[in-house]
Amino acid sequence: MGMAIAPYLFGRHGFPRCRVVLDRVASSQAYSPRTGPGKMIMDYVKVASASDVAEGVLVPVEAGGLKLLVTKVGGTYYAAQRKCPHLGFNLCRGKIEGEAVVCPLHKAKFDLKTGQIERDPRLLFIGMKAKTDLTTYPVKEEDGALHVAVPKPA
Repeated sequence: MGMAIAPYLFGRHGFPRCRVVLDRVASSQAYSPRTGPGKMIMDYVKVASASDVAEGVLVPVEAGGLKLLVTKVGGTYYAAQRKCPHLGFNLCRGKIEGEAVVCPLHKAKFDLKTGQIERDPRLLFIGMKAKTDLTTYPVKEEDGALHVAVPKPA
């Protein structure tokens, strides 16, 4: 093997180059060492009063150490990760379009029910392909309080 090729294949320090790609697994198919494949133990955590979340407003909350957003659309409450999965921008600064949240930085649009990408990111004239969906969490309202289901700590 020639000297010009060796640094590319093996890196500067002689170790083989490798790339690890981790895909987000849907929570219904998530693996937990305690429960096995397909099961994850979730806890409902109180995050806000229902009166604190107005229709169409993105409210930042924390639950179980996770930074989330909560919103109300058409009388239904939704919770999702607060940071855009593409570039990490704060989605609470975005806007609601129908039952989706739009990233203020690059206009990617994510369905609040499923987290699926409805519109890929775009900066000026540069189109991009989003690789991961938005992580969403179940929400329930009890006695005027909103509770979000988050993974239970091990």
